[in-house]
Amino acid sequence: MGFQDLDIDLLRCFVAVADAKGFTAAGKIVGRTQSGVSIKIQRLEHLLARQLLRRTSRSLALTEEGELLLGYARRILDLHDEGLRRVTAPALDGTLHLGIADHFVTERLPKLLSQFARTYPLVKLEVEVNSGIALMESLDTGRFNLVIASREDARRRPGHLLFREALVWVASESFNPSGCCSVPLVLLPPPCQFRREAFAALERSRRTWTLVYTGNSVPSIQAAVVAGLGVSVLGIHSTATGMRILQPQEGFPALSGMDIMLYGEEKFEGSIAKALVNFILRAVHENELDQPLSQPTIG
Repeated sequence: MGFQDLDIDLLRCFVAVADAKGFTAAGKIVGRTQSGVSIKIQRLEHLLARQLLRRTSRSLALTEEGELLLGYARRILDLHDEGLRRVTAPALDGTLHLGIADHFVTERLPKLLSQFARTYPLVKLEVEVNSGIALMESLDTGRFNLVIASREDARRRPGHLLFREALVWVASESFNPSGCCSVPLVLLPPPCQFRREAFAALERSRRTWTLVYTGNSVPSIQAAVVAGLGVSVLGIHSTATGMRILQPQEGFPALSGMDIMLYGEEKFEGSIAKALVNFILRAVHENELDQPLSQPTIG
């Protein structure tokens, strides 16, 4: 039996189904109908003469062969997409000083920046992670060309909206809210949108609270939450293994979102800035950045 050439589109549909755990949700990712995705998977299984997915009326899971193919499919798609970006990207040369607010730093952000660096090898990318407010001050002094921060960090000055991030209540997986007459809070110091949202929401729901821990960075808050010190408010990108998202029925009301912005374009005009913006927006569109990076427990 000769080797089969696998269509990139088939592999992309397969990865989408595996990630979304369903044909309908996968169709939204790849821009096809549920039936269209199903046909693609059937075609792939036919070409390989292997069952890749085990389907029931209520669930969908990878077979052993499906799990094996998934790793290869991801690598093939990564290389394919990187090759397209590299070949079609305009030649850029220069240095980009980029500041990124710590609440936006995620497991996938380094991957995104690595892809950017490989696509534009002549661009020297210098990145610093800090609080959004500190970064905005450094942007004004010229230390950075561009800064990714929240609208609140920038005191609502004009910027380029990248996406809107949901804010969520988080606690350790073992946290039991029913046993708390006063909510133990783990928060960043003021000024902080997470802190302000937490206080306002608890006040609206007429719940008492106690500030048990004040951290100096998002990682310190994450560590305190996972350790079980208390409850916090974070962007959904900052959820991590060992946390669970608390729900309204547990007494934790819905929170507003947070605008993630790019600042400095008006001063740092040119192809490098536009290329970085396009990279981030494409990642959002491809569902790279607008989902939780780990899979925290819901409820």
